[in-house]
Amino acid sequence: MGGDIEHQALNVAKENLKDTLTEVTHWDARQLAFADASIDKVVTNLPFGRQISFGRETNEINRAILMEISRVTKVHGKAVILTENWDEILQVAASLHLRSINTFPLSLKGLHPTIYVFEKVKHKKWKG
Repeated sequence: MGGDIEHQALNVAKENLKDTLTEVTHWDARQLAFADASIDKVVTNLPFGRQISFGRETNEINRAILMEISRVTKVHGKAVILTENWDEILQVAASLHLRSINTFPLSLKGLHPTIYVFEKVKHKKWKG
């Protein structure tokens, strides 16, 4: 299952996946219609702020998306995230119980994004 907030991206994805069983849906990655801890694997390309420019809001949007990924991902589930120039990603991910298990720097048409692979880890609850 996949989705996007932009209708043009959805149309391209549907065309690319027309001979598969993949369902493509319009959604906002900051508010997914999935139950808590219900997804085994997530793959996403966070907004770079180039094709779709949010200006200074890009980091806030990326934080909200990462929070939602953490919410829907099962413990020991994986999240593969492509992003560029988001220096806070490891810090934000760690605060959301997403442990970095690998990174893959890329060179892509003059850009230098990184693929991050995270695993959702169980967090300890405080006893008080």
